[in-house]
Amino acid sequence: MSSSRLIGFVTRCKRCANSSAGYRWLTAEPEPDVIVVDLRETRTVGPVVRTIDRTVRELAAGAPSSAVAGAGIALAAAARDRPLRAVSAFGLLAVLGSLLATGLAGALSGPLLAVYLLLVALAALGLRSTRHLDDLLETRIVRVLTAAFEPPKPPATTEPTETNGDTDVGSALESAGRSTDGTSSDGGWTDRTQS
Repeated sequence: MSSSRLIGFVTRCKRCANSSAGYRWLTAEPEPDVIVVDLRETRTVGPVVRTIDRTVRELAAGAPSSAVAGAGIALAAAARDRPLRAVSAFGLLAVLGSLLATGLAGALSGPLLAVYLLLVALAALGLRSTRHLDDLLETRIVRVLTAAFEPPKPPATTEPTETNGDTDVGSALESAGRSTDGTSSDGGWTDRTQS
């Protein structure tokens, strides 16, 4: 009897949650009319957006003759040629800066120093790398990570074929990997019982 009361209570809670305004708002279908607001025309954000646009336009005009842009392009090419070396150099600078700041603050302990030395050693090993970005992208680890984080492909939408108003069972079975005689497409038998 107590379990039926519990089930009734849970059912009432679920019904109340589903009928709440917050739940309906979160699960509502999006409106088909899209409203586009040009932020450049607003009073609050407009001046900021216009200033950013003007600054980017002027920087883009001066970029071809800029020494800073040339150094950035050269740095990007070097990072593309030897990405592990670039990451290791950045990591080494960060670890050494953190070690210096920790030492000056007086918070450096024995285990923390060991961690810093391990990170410095790993960064020094990375500085010796000569692998190109294309070589790294072909490694097994990168392929596994890419496969794990890429979004799934959308399912193919297939319409069932109609024959005299009825669906074609034979084609549906074949698309599911089974034939009409009880064998699967790889030659094995299915669990279908003979009647």
